[in-house]
Amino acid sequence: MSSGQDLSYFAGLFDGEGCIHAHFGKNSQGLKRQARLKVTISMTNPVALRKFLASYGGSLKSRPGATNRCRTVWVWWLGQRASARFLRDVVPFLLVKRDEALLAIELYTRIETTPKVSKGRQGSIPLSDAEYESRAVLV
Repeated sequence: MSSGQDLSYFAGLFDGEGCIHAHFGKNSQGLKRQARLKVTISMTNPVALRKFLASYGGSLKSRPGATNRCRTVWVWWLGQRASARFLRDVVPFLLVKRDEALLAIELYTRIETTPKVSKGRQGSIPLSDAEYESRAVLV
């Protein structure tokens, strides 16, 4: 866990430059039944993003600008579990993205607390319609 000062900094930068991604991905049967969560921050200067990387892990990648006149963009992102941890840490300090963060945390909690039943090599049993609908409201 980072210090309160670091969390305030992380929250402020995330409020302005970050993004919470929540969507349904396809499962092994091709159905859009698997909720996914990820957080990202994109900037043209990687210095602050390296601090996020050191504190929370994830990935930091660069991509060229859209045109020759655009600068390289650096993107820091976290997978599902780390995204939920990060959001739990910064939510008390968020102003702009607080409501989105609370919904994302609720979505992740539902993902983690739903029993996972496997059918072996065929993949997971699809979510019930009721659980799918409860997650869809959050996405």
